[in-house]
Amino acid sequence: MAFVKWMILLLWLVVPSQAAIRIVAVDGNLAWLAQAVGGDRVQVTSLTTGSINMHTLYPKPSMITALQSADMIIRLGMDQDTWVDSLIQTARNPRLFSDRLGYVDASQGITPLEVPVGTIDGRQGDVHPQGNPHYLLNPLNGIIVATTICDRLARMDPDHAATYYGHLDTLSRTIRQKMPRWKAALAGVHGQVVVSHHKTWPYFLDAFSLPFLGTLEPVPGISPTIRHLHHLRQTVAQANQPVRVISARYYPKRTGERFAESINAPFHHLPTTVGDPAIDTYPALFDAIIAGMIGDDTAF
Repeated sequence: MAFVKWMILLLWLVVPSQAAIRIVAVDGNLAWLAQAVGGDRVQVTSLTTGSINMHTLYPKPSMITALQSADMIIRLGMDQDTWVDSLIQTARNPRLFSDRLGYVDASQGITPLEVPVGTIDGRQGDVHPQGNPHYLLNPLNGIIVATTICDRLARMDPDHAATYYGHLDTLSRTIRQKMPRWKAALAGVHGQVVVSHHKTWPYFLDAFSLPFLGTLEPVPGISPTIRHLHHLRQTVAQANQPVRVISARYYPKRTGERFAESINAPFHHLPTTVGDPAIDTYPALFDAIIAGMIGDDTAF
């Protein structure tokens, strides 16, 4: 009887070599990267659609259903999607347990920014102990994540490893070839400082060498207050530099617009994820972000 149970478990965990690997990704960026690397060897489902605030997401029963038949889960990690843990436990799919090949934390291999030091408590707001989790807004981090996915697919499906690494090479070359164009397009923004609604953009600003001044939120996850915005306007005045105000699309547009108007600065309401209207690839996401920042929808 023990032998029979072992064989059933083995068949459950091993992906047949000719079957498409069923991947569930937490968001559109991870889903697109998985599809780009896996090609026709994978079937990818995203648990979320478009730019979405992961902090306010409530899991749905359909997510559990998706995980029950999945061979791989790809999550953001860095405490950005802790709700995934309960989904995995509820789905009871052993292929997705954290010690199995089907469990992929995409943040592994990322050099985190803004890792807090010292004691962390509620006064600091929604702080992530492992660092800022918005790492996919640096396109070069997309290559790192794609490499993590590729390595895992190659282990799960070694007969097609060369195919996966070929797709990875194509994706990597595409992003690296576009980086100079993106940087050139942002040349007119250099010399300006950036204010954002939330600390969504440090990886993007770091990738393109754009200075950051502050956020509309007094601390991460706490809505802007009149007092904080007053102090932020004073900070802007003291900086004595041109300012741009940016915000992810899942934050209220009017909040950013009003602050930008108060300091006579441009405001940009920007996408963050593949799956937003008209954004169907990861490189196209950066086309859209940068076009939005420079006010030229035809830039790319």
